[in-house]
Amino acid sequence: WFSRATMHAIHAIFPPPEVLNHEGGKDSVSEKKLHKGDALFKQTEELLGFEMCGAAGTGRTVGMREQKKKRYSEKIEQALAQPRGYVTIKTIQGLRGKLGFASNCIPCMRGIMTPINRAMSGTGATSDRAQVGIGKGSDVRAALQTGLQLLQLMVGQPSHITEIIPPD
Repeated sequence: WFSRATMHAIHAIFPPPEVLNHEGGKDSVSEKKLHKGDALFKQTEELLGFEMCGAAGTGRTVGMREQKKKRYSEKIEQALAQPRGYVTIKTIQGLRGKLGFASNCIPCMRGIMTPINRAMSGTGATSDRAQVGIGKGSDVRAALQTGLQLLQLMVGQPSHITEIIPPD
């Protein structure tokens, strides 16, 4: 029923060529893709590296795929492993981008961004050679370590959709 209703809705917006008397036009619904199985309804789908689950109730979640979490974690670990306790502003900007993206599905991650944002806005931050200290007592190091832990949790414990988008 759902598939038929979808096809009718598509044809209501994009009528087939024979209805429009359009010679040589293609149908908006691809029979080839339908037979291949592309039009099947899936409860779980990947979108931009996030795993969306449309199950009812508590199963409606958004999580991060293991591969994306692994790439992000490796970048953070590389920065934290710097022997002198400094990274370039470009590195911090890249990490900020990754953690900012991840915070779309990890609501509590937004709170750890403040030290990173402050480090990026510091004096000399416009130069690619500017460096940011991430020594043992650094707020930036603490934020990156916390981000690493939250990324680990995200794969096994995805956020419920109402944590990200409040219900009406």
